[in-house]
Amino acid sequence: MQRSFPVSCQILALAVGVIVSNSQASAGDRPEFLTEIPGLTAKGERAFTPVPDLTKGGKPDDKHDWTLGPTGLRGWMWAMRLQTTLARQILVTKVDKGSPADGKLEVGDVILGVGGDYFRDDARKAFGRAITEAEKEENGGILKLKRWRAGKVEDVELEIGVMGTYSELSPFDCPKSARILDEACQAIARRGLEKNIPGYVNALALLSTGDPQYLPMVRDFCRSLEPLEDTKMSSWTVGYMNILLSEYYLLTGDEEVLPEIREMALYFAKGQSFAGTWGHTNAGPNGICIGYGAMSQPSLSVGVSLLLNQKCGIDDPVLAEAIGKTDIFFSTHVDKGSIPYGDGIPDKVHDSNGRSSLAVIFFDLLDRPKSYDYWARMTVASYLQREEGHTGNYWGMLWGPLGAMRAGPEATAAFLREMHWFYDLERRWDGSFMYQGGAGMSGAEHTTPGWDTTGARVLMYAMNLRKLHVTGKGQKEMNALTGERLAKTLEAGADYSIWLREGKVDIDPWDELSVEQLFRKLGTWSTPQRIRAADALARKEQDVIPQLMELLHSKDRETLLGAIYGLESQGAKAEPAIDMLVALLRHDDLWIRFRAGCALCAIGQPAREKAVPVILDLAVRDEPDDPRDMNQRYMSFLLWGGGVNGEPIGLIRSDLEGVDEAKLAAAIKRILRCPHGQVRMLVSKCLKLMDEEQLNDLWPDIVWAVRNPAPSGVMFNADIRETGVELLAKHRYREGVEVLADYIKTMKEHGSGKRIVLLMDLLAGYGEEAKAVLPELREAREYYAENFGPGKTIEFPQFAAERFLKGFDEGLKAIEESEGSPQDLRDLPK
Repeated sequence: MQRSFPVSCQILALAVGVIVSNSQASAGDRPEFLTEIPGLTAKGERAFTPVPDLTKGGKPDDKHDWTLGPTGLRGWMWAMRLQTTLARQILVTKVDKGSPADGKLEVGDVILGVGGDYFRDDARKAFGRAITEAEKEENGGILKLKRWRAGKVEDVELEIGVMGTYSELSPFDCPKSARILDEACQAIARRGLEKNIPGYVNALALLSTGDPQYLPMVRDFCRSLEPLEDTKMSSWTVGYMNILLSEYYLLTGDEEVLPEIREMALYFAKGQSFAGTWGHTNAGPNGICIGYGAMSQPSLSVGVSLLLNQKCGIDDPVLAEAIGKTDIFFSTHVDKGSIPYGDGIPDKVHDSNGRSSLAVIFFDLLDRPKSYDYWARMTVASYLQREEGHTGNYWGMLWGPLGAMRAGPEATAAFLREMHWFYDLERRWDGSFMYQGGAGMSGAEHTTPGWDTTGARVLMYAMNLRKLHVTGKGQKEMNALTGERLAKTLEAGADYSIWLREGKVDIDPWDELSVEQLFRKLGTWSTPQRIRAADALARKEQDVIPQLMELLHSKDRETLLGAIYGLESQGAKAEPAIDMLVALLRHDDLWIRFRAGCALCAIGQPAREKAVPVILDLAVRDEPDDPRDMNQRYMSFLLWGGGVNGEPIGLIRSDLEGVDEAKLAAAIKRILRCPHGQVRMLVSKCLKLMDEEQLNDLWPDIVWAVRNPAPSGVMFNADIRETGVELLAKHRYREGVEVLADYIKTMKEHGSGKRIVLLMDLLAGYGEEAKAVLPELREAREYYAENFGPGKTIEFPQFAAERFLKGFDEGLKAIEESEGSPQDLRDLPK
């Protein structure tokens, strides 16, 4: 069986020489049907779905189909985890009446090729590129297809119309882009504007053209918006409404919308979390995000909207303070990786969900050149990653081009050139666009099917007009990315494959590079490129440890980090570098310290004796430029990390043998004050390893951590709180009764159905001693009954709310019916 390589980039496939069947087939011959992926790992096998031959009775799976450009067709094709690499057939699932395909194709037909030949690579991309070619003047707008119907293959032609050719710097000085923009705006105007995120983006799009014919529609729409009534004050929805109204005011000076702008500005500023973020909604009065915590995507869109509010003249100290906190939060990730989903460790990709792209706009408006430049490069380097993103790629496709354009016309054109096929495939025959979704994705990773993306594409094609701040108004040309820096930025994103990154395949063309070539890639500005080069070096038989150790002397930050990442990938083989890495734990650069620690963790046990004392000393140190206690966070990872969520495998995760108890206790006391739940969760693992004598000096800190949940990283908050009350109960301290009652009154809703049973069981274990807190427990039960549930103050599924209240009631009954108290209860040591 001949096979095709699975990655998204043709360069990557050719590099390992696996497209044998395609390269050897003669034009016009039907290529061999492909059903297998080379280099598929066990993880990849679990994700793999069989490739059906649709011409031999094969059936499609239940994943979504696709708009097939301005043909009037929709079609299904094989897909797996954001790739359609093995797809060589497209099953027609819909034909619009009156469209170019009407009368030429029918539902159930199978498209086997374009341009007079069979598909010889990814059918989805080939179809999109065929549209781009057909729309050129010289091709007369004729799209040629190979149609299979009832066992017979015929060539058919669709008249999709001439749109022109993309210019070298499209969308700048590009007649085709201008024509697409014009038709898309007409499509928006025909449909009207809706009060939802796509509707706000569509209104922004009409504004971005500067065309006066659309102003009355946008004016009436903007004047009709009422934030409190229209949105339930979701940070997602209100953030986009706030951007729209601010851009509208700045363009038109219409003061009628200023009260709503001020309302949203102060609502967000006063509802910001302790960390400088927002979740699905504003944070609670305690500064803690409601739900499962901070979310970077809406936090960035809200942050951009607040900066636009300032430009509208909203001058309030609370607004400036909120912008400053958001600045601190996202500046944390500069020069480290990409912005994570929430308040986590920098990601190992260039962008996801458009977070890097939004950060470019945020820091441009804030006039932070260093941050602006970094996120612009990250965005431009992500040109092969745009289809990725939790819940789908709506956000990434919306903000990606708008972030890339901040790097200048040359960088923008290079970024978009890789995606023209996608946008031409997405564009429908009426000039509108509709969300396509990620290939092979469903459920929580495909949550916006049917969303109108017309406005998002208009904003992209209108970037050359620069009428709005989000489309480049006031952009500084000196920030343009050109020459060698642009070339290195594009190189960092080349050959990207999500299958390779996620371990679904184990074939990497970088394995064919020489050691010298990999070392050149190692000393890069890009963390994702650095990691990939380090991993490829680790697969070489040659001993590269001495060469990596030599680079540890470098004064250049990128070179030094490259050496550290290289040693980390070597694992235990890097043992000779222990002393040098331990010395780097005291480096002035906190990220270098952390990465050196990660390399020591990868070495493992041999590094423990020398590294742990230094890490414990660092854990109690307060850094002058570290308002978010990142030092404590990183040190906790090095001590107790579990190899997930950005953590290495901590050096004392499993036991405390040989650890200085005084240093350990001091580190725990300081780390428990870190305002992040993930850090405190790691401490809880350590506390479970300690005996009663070791815990004696820590009880005030443990009780404090239970009663004062971390204001960020709230997804992890339950661990330290549950560990604390369990230890109090285990060691028979009567103070555990009051602490448990406090916890029950302030627990987070996620996971509460099981948690309430655990906590009430612990309370019941105190017997009659627990009856003292029954009044406050009953009061808490009434509060939860009133506020927990669908459509209530704390949004919660009905089944979960019922399970929670049932557990609460059973626990109350057990306490009420208890007789006597344990005889061994005692007071905490003073």
